[in-house]
Amino acid sequence: NEHWFLEGWASYIELRAIEDTAIFDTSPRWARLYNSWQGHLRGGSDQDWALGSEQDIEDANVREFVHYYKAPLIVWLLAQEASEATGGEKDLEDFMRHVYSQYKGFNGELPLKNELEAFFEHDFDAFWDTYIDQEGTVPDVFTSMPAQ
Repeated sequence: NEHWFLEGWASYIELRAIEDTAIFDTSPRWARLYNSWQGHLRGGSDQDWALGSEQDIEDANVREFVHYYKAPLIVWLLAQEASEATGGEKDLEDFMRHVYSQYKGFNGELPLKNELEAFFEHDFDAFWDTYIDQEGTVPDVFTSMPAQ
C-alpha cells in the first residue's frame, strides 16, 4: 500500500520548490525532519515502522508521525536513487508528470513500485526491502547536507 507516498511526495515537492526558487536554504528543514524522526525513536520507542503498512499502525499519533516525518525523508532517498539510476536524466518530478498523465482521474491504487521501475528502468527491490516493507532505519544524510 502506497499511502506513505502521498504525504511524502507533498512534503518533498514543497521543499524542492522552495529550493528551486532559492528564497532560502532548505537543508535545515530536512535536518529538522530527520532530527525529529530520530528524537521520536530515542524518546521512548526505538521501534521503527515499515512505511508500506503505515495505515495499519493502531496508534494515531504514531501513524501521523510516520506519515509526516519519515515518509518525506524516504521520498528524498527515493528521489536520489531514481536520479542516480538514470545518471540524472530523469527525476521524480518527471515521474510524477508521467504518472499524472497516465492516471489522471483514476480511482484506484497506483502500482507505485511497478511504475517507478518501468519509468526509471531500475530495480527498486532493495530500496523497497529496506525502507518500505521492513522497519528500515533512515540513514543520516540530512544533518550534513550542504547549503542549497
